[in-house]
Amino acid sequence: VKESAPFIEVPLFEEPMKLAIYDEHPWHDRKSVPMGDLAGQRLLMLEDGHCLRDQALGFCFQAGAKEDTHFRATSLETLRNMVAAG
Repeated sequence: VKESAPFIEVPLFEEPMKLAIYDEHPWHDRKSVPMGDLAGQRLLMLEDGHCLRDQALGFCFQAGAKEDTHFRATSLETLRNMVAAG
C-alpha cells in the first residue's frame, strides 16, 4: 500500500469495560457507574506489564480516579478476589 494512499479505519469489535464492586460498597446495586463518578475514587489495578493495565489506567485517570498504589494484582482472577475481600 502506498504511503499516500487513502484508507479508512473500521472497528473490529467493542469490548465493555467492567468495574468490580464488593458486596458492601455503596454502588453495589447499580446497573452501571458513570465515568464521572470515578473522580476521586482509589481503584485496585493490575500490575505493570499486564496487557489491560494501560487501557484501564487511561479510562480511570481520564475520569479522575486514582490508583491504589499499595496493592496491585497479578491477574484478573487475583483482582476479582481482592475486590471480593473488600
